[in-house]
Amino acid sequence: MDNYDKIIEKIVAFKEANNSISDSDISKILIEESVPLILVDDILEAIELRLSNNSDNGAVNPTKTQKHDNRIADRVKQYNSQQLELANMPGNMVKDCFISDLSKARIQTTYMPVTVLAFLRTANENGIADLDSIVDYFIKFYIKRKEDGLEVERSDSIFAKSTPTQKGC
Repeated sequence: MDNYDKIIEKIVAFKEANNSISDSDISKILIEESVPLILVDDILEAIELRLSNNSDNGAVNPTKTQKHDNRIADRVKQYNSQQLELANMPGNMVKDCFISDLSKARIQTTYMPVTVLAFLRTANENGIADLDSIVDYFIKFYIKRKEDGLEVERSDSIFAKSTPTQKGC
């Protein structure tokens, strides 16, 4: 927990020093600190909680904070357990699990396949992908589908309605 508290404090300190913080600033800090994806939502909630406590004249709700800290601790245990489980699997079994997850209907009706492709195609040698590069990949992916005469997306999707830009995404 202490490592995550330091990350949360780093983000809160950045926001206080600059009087604002963007999603990009938060993402950069989370990437710099190698925060596992499974913990990002909980850390963002903790940041929001800390910032709201700071704006309420520092009045911290200890019950709310403790519940949240316990939830993060549970997620850390879950993440560590999953990592240990994956580390002990042979490579071909990890690949089979990954392919199995991708083939489930719920994933085929989301942006997950394109997200995985975008990450794999834009990640550097350390496995880090820049968010702007991922967004650019999405835009180019759907423009190419449209140019090739393929069904772009569901009719209510931004990708089917127009040609999106980074600002529109």
